[in-house]
Amino acid sequence: MSYDVYLTSRKNLEKERGEADVLNPGPASPATEERKRALSERLMAENPELQPYPFGYAEIARIDGISEAEARERYRHIELDGKDDGNGIQITIFDDHVDITVPYWHAGAAAQSTFEEIWRYLRIIEREMGYVTYDGQLDKLLDLSGDFAAVVARYEGVVAQMPEILASVESQRKRKPWWKFW
Repeated sequence: MSYDVYLTSRKNLEKERGEADVLNPGPASPATEERKRALSERLMAENPELQPYPFGYAEIARIDGISEAEARERYRHIELDGKDDGNGIQITIFDDHVDITVPYWHAGAAAQSTFEEIWRYLRIIEREMGYVTYDGQLDKLLDLSGDFAAVVARYEGVVAQMPEILASVESQRKRKPWWKFW
């Protein structure tokens, strides 16, 4: 479970996301690939601990039953992750949008500093790409100058509920299926 924000153009937000299940639909565009690369470099300059995830294209091709060239075309997004013992922020740069996720691990000062870091990334992405930021948890476009406290409060509200949520999930997992009545 994670807190997710979605950045894209206003035009894309207005369209239905019918291709949401398809990673990187259509052929690669050199201009788009350059924009994604430049954005990833700008984000890594902001935080040198961010590094691109190295996709194992040969293994992906084997698992998906496709050629390695097709795997490279299908999985051409850039995923930036921090160090393994970091705060868990993940930034995924697609052709026409960016997703930022953070697991529900942090409370108090740790949540505050984690979202301060995310806010720096949001500002960079909005400026560099011309995107807007949509927060599905608040169901609104974020105003980076005024919505910080609301986002952190929503995040911490879920963090506070995590023991109950996890206990419920575990209880559901242990419950017998409805058709096993003996």
